[in-house]
Amino acid sequence: MAILLTGLNYSVTAIDGYSDRLEQARKNVGASGKNIRFLKAKAHAIDLPNESVDLIVSRNAMGLSLHPKEVAA
Repeated sequence: MAILLTGLNYSVTAIDGYSDRLEQARKNVGASGKNIRFLKAKAHAIDLPNESVDLIVSRNAMGLSLHPKEVAA
């Protein structure tokens, strides 16, 4: 999804709480030549400025989080 969005000229930040998953994502993106920012963070504690995000695409984060109310906030 991130690669497709960058292809449509969106700025993309990929976030995951696990280093190994981010590394795999970096490898996947590297082959595409797209520019994606990677950030290690838990879904309920992402350090981004308020109103700096226009769209969030989540794959299973809500169902797996121990803090679903904080993720949704």
